[in-house]
Amino acid sequence: MVKSLYSFKISLPLEIHKLNWHAIQYAFFIALECEKIWRLGLKSKRKYPYPPCVNIAQCLDCGNMAYCKTLLSNPFPSRFHYPLKSQLQSLGKIGSNSSLCNNVIGKCSEPNAVNKLIGYCNSTTFSRLHSYPNLNNIQLSASYRPRTLEWIERCPNCSKIFGNETY
Repeated sequence: MVKSLYSFKISLPLEIHKLNWHAIQYAFFIALECEKIWRLGLKSKRKYPYPPCVNIAQCLDCGNMAYCKTLLSNPFPSRFHYPLKSQLQSLGKIGSNSSLCNNVIGKCSEPNAVNKLIGYCNSTTFSRLHSYPNLNNIQLSASYRPRTLEWIERCPNCSKIFGNETY
C-alpha cells in the first residue's frame, strides 16, 4: 500500500532535475490511483493494475509538457506523428520486436510521451509558428516504475532515437 511519497527510500542526487521530480510525482500519483482501483476490487486483466513505467517529455521551444505511461497493448504505426514515426521506422516495423533488444518498437513510455507532446504542441496557437517540434529540442525525464518509484534505464531502442540519459 502506498502511504506517502516520502515513505519510499529513494536515493536521488541533491540537485535533481526539475523534470525528473515531476516524473516521480506523476509516478506516485499513478500509484495512488492504481491502489484505489485495486482496493475497490475493479476487474483487471493484469495481476497488477500499475503501468510498467511513466515518463515526461518537455518541448524546449514552447515549454509544453506531456505526461505518459507505457502502453499495455502493441502500438499502431498510424498513431505516431511524422518526425517520430520516421525515427521509429528506422529501427524496424512499429509494433514488432527490435533487432537491438526484445522490446516492442513504440511501446516504451519515451516515444509515447514524445508523440503526445508533438500532438499537443501542434494544437497550441504558439507552436503553429513551427510545424513539428524538432526531436533534438525535446527533453525527456528519466523513467520511473510507479509501483516502487525506482528509476528504469532507457532501452537501446530509445537510446538510439533520443540519446543516452544525462542525469
